[in-house]
Amino acid sequence: MLKTEILNPPNMNQTIQHQYRFKDISSFDVFQVYMTTEHHEAFSRAACHISREIDGHSSMYDGYCDAVNVSLSNGALIEQQWWTNEEEWPIGHRSRILIQLFQEGKDTILKFTQDGVPLTMLDRIEKGWFTYYWEPMDAYLQSLPILPDEE
Repeated sequence: MLKTEILNPPNMNQTIQHQYRFKDISSFDVFQVYMTTEHHEAFSRAACHISREIDGHSSMYDGYCDAVNVSLSNGALIEQQWWTNEEEWPIGHRSRILIQLFQEGKDTILKFTQDGVPLTMLDRIEKGWFTYYWEPMDAYLQSLPILPDEE
């Protein structure tokens, strides 16, 4: 008898989409803060390691979540495989996040998509992006001078 494994069962394939406006902040600065260990630790107030290499592994929020870089374009795009280490998140399951950054005058529009979110965690993960990422990043960025290129 063959055993068939469903790779993306319907309850694991939820999608989050939203956008956030960073006022008077460049897309380059948003990218730098998200993709630099020092800045990521500062806005999150938690230990992390951020890789800027394709296929590089990052760990954020004291090991709460992990990511592997799929595609990066400085100031424009971050695509990662992403997962949490919560008990509710199935072992080995990866979601995909896509962060697109668009400069609109002095502001940056962040467009965010996350595919493959388990249904049981959808609400918590969606709210978490605002609570633990966009809002603290925004406050942190507002407190900084213009960032140097760290590539």
